[in-house]
Amino acid sequence: MKELKELKDQLDTMKHLQGTWEDIQVLIEMAHEENDESMVEEIEKEKAAAWEDMTVEEHMDLYLEQGMDRKDAMKQVAKDRGISKRDVYQVLVERKL
Repeated sequence: MKELKELKDQLDTMKHLQGTWEDIQVLIEMAHEENDESMVEEIEKEKAAAWEDMTVEEHMDLYLEQGMDRKDAMKQVAKDRGISKRDVYQVLVERKL
């Protein structure tokens, strides 16, 4: 639990998302392992807030840079944002035109 709180404190001090997305995922997994649902909810809110300032393209690039294939990245972006994969695809296609 102490390690989880230390990681959470580190996350709180980070000002930019780049390089922290994996840290957020680790925190969520650790909170689940600790059965600390309030911490899971808090971290999930921070994760959502982190991508709200990103464009869909930036959000996609984040996952692609982590090694996800394009299809899985679209699926995850849609899930994160609470929109359909079709909506993600439409945004990407419109921006390319």
